[in-house]
Amino acid sequence: MIYPIVREKKAGLNALAPGLVSTPGANSVIDAEGWKRRAAKVPLSRLITPEEVAGTTALLCSPDALRISSVTIRIDDDMTVAGP
Repeated sequence: MIYPIVREKKAGLNALAPGLVSTPGANSVIDAEGWKRRAAKVPLSRLITPEEVAGTTALLCSPDALRISSVTIRIDDDMTVAGP
């Protein structure tokens, strides 16, 4: 059971669920036109960046997030709502 470890470390136990991020692996299966189609479906008309995922990760690792626990944060610019 992980809860005693989390409690001892005074940390939250959370998960990140990033949407599509342009990475070498993703770029090997999604071409430029595919990225454009996906970006057109989200409110900001662009997909998230690795830096934005890193920023949310940094927040969860900071003391400011001590009381955030047992959540999955979707970083997907509403792609969950908009669909593929």
